[in-house]
Amino acid sequence: MRKKISDIIVGLLFVAVGVIVGGRLIFDWEFTFFYPGWWTIFIIVPCIISMINHGINFWNSFGVGAGIVLFMGANHIFFDMSESWKLLLPLVLVLMGLSIIFRKNNRGNYLEEQKNVRVVNGIPEFSAVFCGNEHTCSQGEVFNGANCSAVFGGVELRLRDAVITENVIINCSAVFGGVDIQLPPNVIVKVTSTPVFGGVDNKHTGNVNENSPVVYVNATCIFGGVDIV
Repeated sequence: MRKKISDIIVGLLFVAVGVIVGGRLIFDWEFTFFYPGWWTIFIIVPCIISMINHGINFWNSFGVGAGIVLFMGANHIFFDMSESWKLLLPLVLVLMGLSIIFRKNNRGNYLEEQKNVRVVNGIPEFSAVFCGNEHTCSQGEVFNGANCSAVFGGVELRLRDAVITENVIINCSAVFGGVDIQLPPNVIVKVTSTPVFGGVDNKHTGNVNENSPVVYVNATCIFGGVDIV
């Protein structure tokens, strides 16, 4: 259901752009896409989609908050652009504080694994925002799925030695970034993607049969990509 809602958001965005372009051509509407701070939509919308797909976390909350602050600064709402950049540090501190409070009050909702991997409902989450994040499954480690988010960064998921015995789902969001997934040869890969100036490159090959487990990769790519090998 979450994936469906995110597809609706992206679809409505395209519909809105198409209606506006058509209105300008047919009815001579006075509208321009390049309003002050127009570029913040590429920060806010992907982070909202990440919230829908993977739930609210520190990074997508920061992306939405930072996008709103920068948009307000670009339009001189309460403060100007130079001041908006200064507000990003207080925003980080506030979100860190709220994250700590939330984790203490809801510790039963998720666990913390080794290597500081966040696990929600039994599914690990890997995020990379303006950085890189690499995770390697050790020999014989059971893999049950993952959520990957790359925003101006990259996530590399190495699953060559992982044990996959049943169907699993990997949800990916790549926004001006990339997600690389290395899978074992005994799985079938099925991809569902929402590409916006990006896409999924599936190069996975292996020895499979009708009884092989399926890895479902659900990807949202906005000026980014997901590579599967």
